[in-house]
Amino acid sequence: PRAVLDVGCGYNEFKGKIDNLIGIDPYNNLADFEVGTLEYNTDQKFDVILCLGSVNFGSRDKIIAEVGRCVDLLAKGGTMFFRVNPGVQHDKPEADWIEFYAWNVPFIIELSEMFNLKILDIRDDTNQRKYFIYRKV
Repeated sequence: PRAVLDVGCGYNEFKGKIDNLIGIDPYNNLADFEVGTLEYNTDQKFDVILCLGSVNFGSRDKIIAEVGRCVDLLAKGGTMFFRVNPGVQHDKPEADWIEFYAWNVPFIIELSEMFNLKILDIRDDTNQRKYFIYRKV
């Protein structure tokens, strides 16, 4: 791909492993840009966007806004990969203050219709996460 965006990249572990990757994360200074999805300002369009556990937090409206921003950043024909939480609360005490959004298949379908995205795949994994892939048409 000509350009890859890793949304919520954390320690930017894909840097150097995926060509042309830019990582953004509001809470980690190892990101290329220490900024959130909604605050990331660029005219660049990306062929691939990775949202692997990053679009999981807050209200339904916030999730819709973040997915919408990713769609804006995605080139036509581009692909977005998601790993999301279906509402499973973490056991760690520091997670008590985190508002996890409870993703489900009807919401994934609703977003695809809202943003004119084609669903390429939806899967569950054994770690209580959902994976899905959108293509911008």
